[in-house]
Amino acid sequence: MKTTKHQLEIADIFRDYGHLLGRLPLAHHKAIQAIKNCRTKVLGGHEYECKSCNYTQNLYNSCRNRHCPKCGFTARTKWIEKRNADLLDCPYFHVVFTIPSELRALFLANQKTCYTMLFEASSKTIKEVAKHPENLNAEVGSIGVLHTWGQNLMNHPHVHFIVPGGGLSSDKKKWIKSDEKFLLPVRVLSKVFKAKLLDLLETAYHEDKFTLSYDLERLKCPAQFEELIKSCVYKDFAVYCKRPFAGPQAVIKYLGQYTHRIAISNFRLVKVEGERVYFKVRDNNN
Repeated sequence: MKTTKHQLEIADIFRDYGHLLGRLPLAHHKAIQAIKNCRTKVLGGHEYECKSCNYTQNLYNSCRNRHCPKCGFTARTKWIEKRNADLLDCPYFHVVFTIPSELRALFLANQKTCYTMLFEASSKTIKEVAKHPENLNAEVGSIGVLHTWGQNLMNHPHVHFIVPGGGLSSDKKKWIKSDEKFLLPVRVLSKVFKAKLLDLLETAYHEDKFTLSYDLERLKCPAQFEELIKSCVYKDFAVYCKRPFAGPQAVIKYLGQYTHRIAISNFRLVKVEGERVYFKVRDNNN
């Protein structure tokens, strides 16, 4: 087994065991090749030499593939800098929308369609609830980031938003400030989000936008899909809305770690024994 001086890498596993993966979609094959070639002589590089001691060092080029565990630092840093530059001089709130477990399989099989709907339902919920006269009565903006797994690396789609503690009046001439410790009622956010997302799911189903195969084949029956929707109607859709203690910059830094990061990165790898790969996760339930 090949390793670096410091740790085992995903690239090492692909080099030694990639042949066991069989036939893969072209996009997957290209990602694996990029990871294997990243920072090796295959991609070329530069030679640095110290004129004082004649020491030389080869620095090879990065693959810049979004799935590579060694790439993304520069892009992540730029993203964080740009988002911090967008911040207004006001308090901010961290808002999170999570789907119930009953919908996870459907989302996993229809990621592009469902994640688009998740963003649409959650962002419109923030705007609609904030604009209501009984709440902030203002038009607010937000920065949103999708997370598709939890700390235990299991399928867990949810969206994080950074929302300013205030917004513009309907005539765009006045800034309406929220309470420093309270932005919007969580119960209302949850109900509106649930209604919007379930409505989008039903519309997409009737427009035949879902791929329903394997374990989801039963949902091809309209009665079964309706039963799935009904099972979600009586559930509370988890919504979190609080002002971050460390300020908005801390939340943006936290979110930035996931904008250019893969689930199983090099630091999670523990060892390879036989054909088994061991990696570490954080499970807060234990």
